Order: sequence, then structure tokens, then C-alpha cells
Amino acid sequence: MIFLRIFPGTPNWLMNLSFPHLNIENSKFLLSIFIGLAPWNFISCSAGSILFELTDTKQIMDTRKYIIVYYNINFLVNFCCIRISHCSYNQK
Repeated sequence: MIFLRIFPGTPNWLMNLSFPHLNIENSKFLLSIFIGLAPWNFISCSAGSILFELTDTKQIMDTRKYIIVYYNINFLVNFCCIRISHCSYNQK
């Protein structure tokens, strides 16, 4: 149940409606809510408070950060392409 709560793709409203019909104990239900949803709610609230404090778009990203992100993505793409080509070469 905790995995279902942590995984962001599952609809929590459906779990809230279906768990009582599946005879899930209230203690396990509440524990899955606390462990599975509390971290996600904390992160969402923290991100909201950080975004509320922003006054300018330059505080989000500057040119230096764009360059770092570009080079990291470029490195990852090249690394993956080299690994894929190396694996396909070894199979022949």
C-alpha cells in the first residue's frame, strides 16, 4: 500500500474509495497515508513557498545555469549513444 501511495501515477482518490471495500485495516490505511503522502505533501508545500518568494525570473535560471544544464544533457546523450553503439557492436 505504501508503494501505491509513493508512486505518483496512481490516483489516491481511487485508493481511498477502494481500500475499505478490500477490508484493509484502518491502522494500515492511516500508516500508508502518513508514510506515502507526507513526503510528497512536504515537497509540494516547500516548492510552493519557494515560488511565492520569487520576485524576478532571473532568480530561477541565469545564463550560467543554462550552460551547465546544456553540457550535462549533451554529456548524457553522448554517453548513452556510445553505450548503445558499443553494446550493439559487441553483439555482432
